[in-house]
Amino acid sequence: MDGDIFNSRFSAIWMLEMDLERRLEPVLRSLSKKQGRETTYITVNVTDQEPQLFVDLNDEELLRIANVIERLCPKYRKRRLRRSIFRQIVLYRKTLRLSAEGLNYSEIARELGLRRSTPYFWLHGKSTPFTVFNIPEPNFDFGYLLGSGIGDGFVDSDSRQVLYSWLKDEDFANAIVESAKRLKIYGHKWFTRSWQVVVANVVISELVKVGKKDPLTLLLSSELTRRLREVH
Repeated sequence: MDGDIFNSRFSAIWMLEMDLERRLEPVLRSLSKKQGRETTYITVNVTDQEPQLFVDLNDEELLRIANVIERLCPKYRKRRLRRSIFRQIVLYRKTLRLSAEGLNYSEIARELGLRRSTPYFWLHGKSTPFTVFNIPEPNFDFGYLLGSGIGDGFVDSDSRQVLYSWLKDEDFANAIVESAKRLKIYGHKWFTRSWQVVVANVVISELVKVGKKDPLTLLLSSELTRRLREVH
């Protein structure tokens, strides 16, 4: 009961804050015009830096990967999960650019097809697309898990885990688990008539699925191709 009361009060306060912000927007616009200069009145306070994996990929490459992932993964056909992390990064970048041009939350939301609260949280650093997922560093271990997953693994139906079955070489199983540990993601091996390994990471799992079903998409991404070449 106490939790419900707290949630309802929090929602009411948040709605009042958003309504006050909406009412103040015209005033801030008029002040900007009177001062004779263009003022960006949206406070951009994003403290989280983009992970290096996404810094190395341009918007076109991210959208190409996102299109394949959302086509292959049934979970993105649900309304709650209609955008992959790769598409969210593109929308996040566009939100920052539109904010710098002086657009408010409602204008950004309409332009990008987002809920009005999404630009608010992104621009104030309260939440970003890459704080929800564990994004691995694009190093040798990342390339090793991606390459071995495409070659010897398979992805579960929810695209959250890469599974390796019937591995005869224990050293190979150990190498996969050690690479996962160095990337600070979950990796576990066990023996049942042969070595079995599971690596749990949404980003790697989705990229492995893309590499298996549509390898040309990864090959067209210069950075991901470079990471795969480092392994061989």
